[in-house]
Amino acid sequence: MVVTIGYGEDNDLHPLDKRHVAQRLATDAGSLVYGRDREPMGPLPVMAIHKDDGIEISFIHTGGGLVCTGDVPFDILEPGGSIYRVKACRYDCRGGNGTGRASGVVRELSPVQCQFVGQ
Repeated sequence: MVVTIGYGEDNDLHPLDKRHVAQRLATDAGSLVYGRDREPMGPLPVMAIHKDDGIEISFIHTGGGLVCTGDVPFDILEPGGSIYRVKACRYDCRGGNGTGRASGVVRELSPVQCQFVGQ
């Protein structure tokens, strides 16, 4: 399974551009099944640390490095179950060789209400 976010259309789940989806599948299979030296996924966040000047997020599977552009919204989940929607700005990105860090100043921190519905 691969993520195809960025290849789809605004009004349709299924991307018209099948070529890039196939390339992503081939890259994943080559790495995960055949052991080729390619980054099959990512970046994946593994840790977030709150510091005086912002939040530092550590990633794995960054391939050739991280690229940060513009403001990036994301959610922070606390152990107690609280969820905060964060909008960060002024990013500093470093990394390569499969790991990386992004740190940014928190511009907006607001609680989010969510509800889990299941059977």
